[in-house]
Amino acid sequence: MISKITYIQLILSTILLFGSHSVDAQATEEDSTSKFHLNFRGGYGFRITPIYPSMRGGARAGIATVPVLYDEHRHLTGGNFQLGGTFIHRPTQAYIGFGSTFRYDHLYFALENITIPNTGGSYSWSYGVESVNGWISDAHFTIGKNFIREGKRIAYFVELNQNYMNNGTTYNQVDVGRGFDSSLLIASSSKDFKFNASSVSFGLVDKISRCGATLRIFHMPKANSPFNLPDAIIIPELTIHYTLKSFALKNKASM
Repeated sequence: MISKITYIQLILSTILLFGSHSVDAQATEEDSTSKFHLNFRGGYGFRITPIYPSMRGGARAGIATVPVLYDEHRHLTGGNFQLGGTFIHRPTQAYIGFGSTFRYDHLYFALENITIPNTGGSYSWSYGVESVNGWISDAHFTIGKNFIREGKRIAYFVELNQNYMNNGTTYNQVDVGRGFDSSLLIASSSKDFKFNASSVSFGLVDKISRCGATLRIFHMPKANSPFNLPDAIIIPELTIHYTLKSFALKNKASM
């Protein structure tokens, strides 16, 4: 079942995708008198090895209620494609924004076989080395501020983000066993690897080429973690991005 966050993400991402290529008769890039701007940005990000503050080596794999085996390290690292938009108040350079990331990544390891005794007792299982992958997305809601120096090509920005991570990771968890009368017992439940995280971003952009880079640092509290870890996780992400389109919205008085 698709969650409300996923529906919102799909709708806003579609608006961003088509909005960045549309022609708005009420907007222009050259209008310097406007108080509000809309920016559309695309990029590619890479999440570096997560930091486990309370663990020297870091946990590499976990096992949920049998028989789902996964590697949370692989969930939290690797590359992703990004699309986002910001609504900027030009006099203060403060803004709000929304962004989405998409990646084809690890979900869990394939179950090769499961052995159930003919009589009561525990059952056994084994896993292959093949990773079951799928499309995973994240939704990001942002407030930020640009720092622009007159006469300088490079502008800087700082952002605070609320992130809804690992959308699309739902799976069916199945438990199999024998009852006291040797009957086969099967229980199935829907699980996922979704979690919420806060993050802070520091970035820069070249105003002429429209290219920029951002370092975003995620913090996932233990209480929000879907993984078997004893403490919070810090996830660094480095993104290279390009401003696809920038609209200066005309003031009502000039329309």
